Amino acid sequence: MSSDAAIRYLACDVIKKILATGLYDHEFVDEIPKATITQLTGKVFLRNPRNKQDQLELFEQSLNSVKHDISLKPRLQHNVRLIGNALELPEYSLSLLELCVLCSVNFGLYDLIQHHLNFSHENIDVMVADVLNVSPLELEQATLDIASTPLFNTRTANFLEVLRLPHAIASKVVEIDADCYQELMVDIFSIMPKANLRLRDFPHLELDHLSQFLKIAVKENMQACNILLFGDSGVGKTELAKTLTALAKAQLISISAKGNELKNPSDELQTQSNVAHLRLQYHGLMQSMLKNNNNSSILLVDEAEDLFHEYYSGIKVSKERLHQVVEANKTPTIFITNHIEDLPHSFIRRCFCAEITSPPKSIKLKLLSKPLIGLRISQSFKENLADIEALTPAHISSAAHVAKTIGLTGKTAEHCVNQHIEQTLTACGFQTSVPRYHAELPFDKQFINLKGDMNSIDELIKAVTTFDGSRALLFGVPGTGKTALVHHLSESLEQELITVKCSDILGKYVGESEKAVSNAFKLANQQDAILFLDEVDSLLSSRSSLTNQFERQLVNEFLQQIEQSELTIFAATNHAQIIDPAALRRFDFKLTLDYLNQQQVVKLYQETVGKISKAEQQKLMQMKQLTTGDFAIVARRNRLSQKPLTHFQNIQLLQEENNRKEKHQSIGFVH
Repeated sequence: MSSDAAIRYLACDVIKKILATGLYDHEFVDEIPKATITQLTGKVFLRNPRNKQDQLELFEQSLNSVKHDISLKPRLQHNVRLIGNALELPEYSLSLLELCVLCSVNFGLYDLIQHHLNFSHENIDVMVADVLNVSPLELEQATLDIASTPLFNTRTANFLEVLRLPHAIASKVVEIDADCYQELMVDIFSIMPKANLRLRDFPHLELDHLSQFLKIAVKENMQACNILLFGDSGVGKTELAKTLTALAKAQLISISAKGNELKNPSDELQTQSNVAHLRLQYHGLMQSMLKNNNNSSILLVDEAEDLFHEYYSGIKVSKERLHQVVEANKTPTIFITNHIEDLPHSFIRRCFCAEITSPPKSIKLKLLSKPLIGLRISQSFKENLADIEALTPAHISSAAHVAKTIGLTGKTAEHCVNQHIEQTLTACGFQTSVPRYHAELPFDKQFINLKGDMNSIDELIKAVTTFDGSRALLFGVPGTGKTALVHHLSESLEQELITVKCSDILGKYVGESEKAVSNAFKLANQQDAILFLDEVDSLLSSRSSLTNQFERQLVNEFLQQIEQSELTIFAATNHAQIIDPAALRRFDFKLTLDYLNQQQVVKLYQETVGKISKAEQQKLMQMKQLTTGDFAIVARRNRLSQKPLTHFQNIQLLQEENNRKEKHQSIGFVH
């Protein structure tokens, strides 16, 4: 560990040498705050207001009162030489680098030179060059050399602009006897733990080219290899970075966003410096550190959008400087962001980009099972979790950690995990439960009265499986089984079903609705799912009837997405007459689900309620406008009743439902 007394002695020794040159205005001492001198010497400084000459003497006495201690000098010189060698600095620049270290760990020294001695002599560089035992020309060149290193990444001949090093580095220089340059950089990076997943855990992503490219880049020390992983928070970007690094047989090194000149360098919240500048400094220093390293490495810059943010000081890193950094990158670097919209296109096009999305249910189920091992969680509970669209592996890992820490298993663990996930998703503004489609009656294709381009469900399934990107539009009055049919087809085809309703799409700001449409098609593509546009008349109304421009734009967006998509798409409506004609033309099959015929009515009644007499059958057969939805009402009423309804009551219920529709004609096309 460094001795504060030893640091103060070396800092005071620099000032004593400056005073010994005599090249200063004696009155400068009057302008020095007492706090600055106290920070320099470690002792309270008391002024004598009567005599200015006495002020200087008191200052010199304060400097001389610091206990002689040169124990730090060998360490300082040794560690500075390690940095100089790594950054390929000339010998004459090392004394200036030593001064930079001392100014970085003793604010009094920095403040005296930067804000007081700087104004006491018009040629302060002559004064400092004399103290450092170099010529003014060598001081100027040393400044240029140090400024051009990753420590500063700038070009200046003014040594005052390079006096402060990142505290994370300067503190290590005075704290340890390093054997190598890497030991001095230890606080600006961290070695990421080994990957817990393999590439096969990301089957929903196209990663073969990325993986191969990164392997070659590491093997051949490729310059300007920059990977950009983007996507929502918690979808596994960091885990993927670790997995890709393992496949490239390298170690992943994360660049820290901490370590400025303040007293608490480990806390980013305390920094007054632009974190982007610090991270780019560290990125460059790591390049220097890894240049002669025999171990293959990949650098990681998480939350890369910070590099482009403007901080409260109004300072941000210029695009030009960032472009220089990525183009001169000598070590492969993975940038990660949750906010791709904050990154300029000029940066994005310099990267190999990969969007990381939340996995579909089947894959999510496998991924979430790993962190839940040991909790004795039921399979049904896991399947319910996998249905939550916003749930990510990161959410599961966090919830599982809580349950394991408390020591819960079984049902109590399930309750804990569920509660943690619900609260987390609610806080993030996500839906915490998944509305599931639940039919009152089990689906039975013999009670679907299908008319139109085909007359049987088997024929429809064959058409959908034979032709990629089939599109079917289902017409019919409510209750005829349109939604149930689509769910049945999804199960038969063993594909996930993504249902889109008007409430899922409409946004309150311009452009939000169109973006939601695009995202719905994109999600279905990523998950190889069937897309179901329920109540499609509210989404694809005839444009001739729309008065608002944004409504017409929404229909245009839907039409364009349908036209370009190769997805299997189903749409359902109760109001065929108001759908835009262009939308009708985009569907390959137009099918009407009609009311149940007489035989279907009788058979469905007997399966739902029980056998009935011939007279009762005749009464049912007179009802021409019954649907499976009407029988679902009967089934529900019986389920909720304390005792089963009589046949008379059941038939009366059906009669009432039939009578409501007698005045309305069937909706759909006549074939």
